[in-house]
Amino acid sequence: MDWHQYFLHKLGQQPAPFEQLLAFRVLDYRADSAVAVLEFAGSAQFASAMGSVHGGACAAMLDQAMGVAALFASDFDSWFPTLELKTSFLRPAAAARPFKARANAVRMGRGVAFLEGRLSDSEGALVATASATARRLSKPKPAH
Repeated sequence: MDWHQYFLHKLGQQPAPFEQLLAFRVLDYRADSAVAVLEFAGSAQFASAMGSVHGGACAAMLDQAMGVAALFASDFDSWFPTLELKTSFLRPAAAARPFKARANAVRMGRGVAFLEGRLSDSEGALVATASATARRLSKPKPAH
């Protein structure tokens, strides 16, 4: 299955401009564990003054991956704006190389979702981890 095409179909719209900047693809989703795997293209635009990927770019990739995991876990019936995000940066990584994020919906409540994510570089080394709390907002139902 092409999980990215499925994601776009279920989303019902193209990703937002900032999400397009992140240049991600959904590689996999496991419903039994509510785990989504995303790949990010990486970009020289994500570089810090030191030349490695900026921490804000890592946090954004993790936030995106956790949001996608929540969307899948809710069967796309809700939006999940982030209320709180904690990111731990573990090692520097090249900004212009691909990244892979593995995120899961730990608990999906009626009003709040608890999420976790891990970001690895192109060689599989763990770069950052994150946990987030997101507000669950119902999507408006399409008019028929």
